[in-house]
Amino acid sequence: MTWYQEIPKVELHIHLEGAIPDSALFELVQKYGGDRSVPDVNSLKERFKYTSFSHFIEAWSWKNQFLKEYEDFTFIAEKTACDLACQNIKYAELFFSPSLFLKYGLNCQELTQSVRKGLSRVKEIEITLIADLVRDYGEESELITLSELKEVKDLGVIGIGIGGSEHEFPPELFKRLFREAHRMGFHTNAHAGEQVRKASGVHCLISR
Repeated sequence: MTWYQEIPKVELHIHLEGAIPDSALFELVQKYGGDRSVPDVNSLKERFKYTSFSHFIEAWSWKNQFLKEYEDFTFIAEKTACDLACQNIKYAELFFSPSLFLKYGLNCQELTQSVRKGLSRVKEIEITLIADLVRDYGEESELITLSELKEVKDLGVIGIGIGGSEHEFPPELFKRLFREAHRMGFHTNAHAGEQVRKASGVHCLISR
């Protein structure tokens, strides 16, 4: 074991849906009928070797189709917490994206409860939650999500973030959302500079 593995650590930016251990995600793929493009765990790992930001988004969306039930979130929360604990991570701030799964009939509060249920099974690590809201759904829609999150704040939801298509939905469109989040006592952050745009033949990061 290396010194890096041995020392206690904190993880301050990790996404639940993006940190699912390969074996756990493959189990979910099989649960929902399998996918010919990923016949085994090794091919699943290859699926997540990105060539661009758009390729990353495509892979992210593909993966989400295997998260359809509350029990799936309990399952991935426990497996992810175990994986972090095995790295001797003692504290983590874990992003999750409840809005993305409304299309499967999963409401924000029960989904949050399901995540906390899985995390609570792993005693070796303390994990708090940050709900990553989605720019693409608009401020009014995410204000509803925010009000629902307030009701489950005691499950360790310490903050809200905002992700999605920054180039189409810039931060200034969400001023009210952030004011309300602060009023409710949430910490806030925003994903920024993730979209790559081609300008004058040069790829450059959009940043603020």
